[in-house]
Amino acid sequence: MSDIVNEAWRKYLLQLQLNPLRTKLYGFAYAGPFGHFLHKLMDKIFKGKKGNKTVAKKVILEQLTSSPWNNLFFMMYYGLVVEGRPWGLVKNKVRKDYPSIQLTAWKF
Repeated sequence: MSDIVNEAWRKYLLQLQLNPLRTKLYGFAYAGPFGHFLHKLMDKIFKGKKGNKTVAKKVILEQLTSSPWNNLFFMMYYGLVVEGRPWGLVKNKVRKDYPSIQLTAWKF
């Protein structure tokens, strides 16, 4: 597993050098605003509620709603934009790897 992570990191750093704006686009255009407004919405849903139960409910809500979407969107973005792969290859990789990636995210 370490070799896979190291290779992915090496490819990302290369893309970061070659296309710095393209690699930062995901966080700037999607992840940052999405996370911001999701947490604003959860603050409204759980308005005035504090404590461990509220935190647990927020985590569960986030994991059941945004986590699957974020992982799916990131896999598509990374394959299409960072790696520059054609849609067919990205779609097949997402179809093959997404279930195990999402299950791993939920276990962590």
